[in-house]
Amino acid sequence: MKNIFVSYFDALMDVFMNGPLDAGIDGLLDVVIKGLLVAFIDRLLGSRLDG
Repeated sequence: MKNIFVSYFDALMDVFMNGPLDAGIDGLLDVVIKGLLVAFIDRLLGSRLDG
């Protein structure tokens, strides 16, 4: 699971360092998809922890 967070932030840094146009559509989609995945897992874990 840690890999998902790491790859998400890597992709995010890629977009910020190179700019959205350099990262291209694929880079932006990658960030969006991984962001949704991270948010989903975060919510899933949060609801489990809350009981």
